Amino acid sequence: MLQERATFEAANAGEELAVNVQGLHKKFGKATALESLDLAVRKGEFLVLLGPSGCGKTTTMRSIAGLEVPTSGTIEVGGQVVFDSSKGIDRAPADRNIGMVFQSYAIWPHRTVRENVSFPLKMQKVPRKEAAQRVDEVLALVGLEAQGSRSASMLSGGQMQRVALARSIVMSPAVLLLDEPLSNLDAKLREKLRVELKQTQQRLGTTSIYVTHDQAEALALADRVVLMRNGVIEQVAAPLELYRNPKTLFAAEFLGTNNLLKGRAENGTVLLDDFSLPTAYAGPAGDVSMCLRAEDFTENPPEAWAGGRVTGRIEVSSLLGSQIQYSVRVGGTLLEVLVPFVERLAAPGDTITLGVKAQDVRCFPTVVES
Repeated sequence: MLQERATFEAANAGEELAVNVQGLHKKFGKATALESLDLAVRKGEFLVLLGPSGCGKTTTMRSIAGLEVPTSGTIEVGGQVVFDSSKGIDRAPADRNIGMVFQSYAIWPHRTVRENVSFPLKMQKVPRKEAAQRVDEVLALVGLEAQGSRSASMLSGGQMQRVALARSIVMSPAVLLLDEPLSNLDAKLREKLRVELKQTQQRLGTTSIYVTHDQAEALALADRVVLMRNGVIEQVAAPLELYRNPKTLFAAEFLGTNNLLKGRAENGTVLLDDFSLPTAYAGPAGDVSMCLRAEDFTENPPEAWAGGRVTGRIEVSSLLGSQIQYSVRVGGTLLEVLVPFVERLAAPGDTITLGVKAQDVRCFPTVVES
């Protein structure tokens, strides 16, 4: 534990932090929701907490917001201690200079857009003229400048979410917390608002912490992703680094591995039931779980191909616009393959040769349950 804390402190030395969480524990009865969690959020960054249901991501966010009381640990926001279990410090949510956007919007349907957005300024007793100016600015920022006098009950789901965002940023919070704010929207609108949200955050430079279970959403929005599992942090990395270099089998699976096979690693090769492939895995020889993403295959590799090759028979062929998805049978193994559509769509029953680079063959030692 001391070594982990030293590593945490060294990694963030010299960083200007907007949020600093150390040693956070949270129990609900006998169940542990968070276990010795350390989290440093840099000023101005967009940090995404990613993980399956029950991993602790929402509990972490609610603890930072003051909506949940941790069992122990410390939380600093903007350099100010807002929670310290050892000193009995627990500032109220309203005293933490935090804005929050909820999954359920949490706007008043009987009030106008302008009344909803101006409410936190009214609570802060901001002068009327200044408040009006700030409301005008944020409504323009989220594209609702023409909707100010409209009743919130007349808005679409996307517009209501924009109102919720505007209401949170109008108070110029030190940190903006977003709890799966796009999950209630349809896929097309979700993609549109995802882009708008990122643009808004970049313009304002507001430190943002975003909770989601959606891997694509996390990779699209984040400056860094914090992948969580069972109340602890599994891996912290920039989106591309996390996607290309998962450090654990859980990270590889959660970030979209389509092919997970059991094998044995020996001398730079992974031996599987029906074929073998070269691998860059440098761990000890022995039983491993091998992960291959569907998009890491190359159809009909050239003769000079330096990686591995595998030949199989196509069982399912699906055109996905610019890509083709194949299910390929190799002996008793079924591989999911995604390749660019060039000229021809192979049919079920056709034979196909696939190339795989050694660095794309990720292996993780098999963990024997005690």
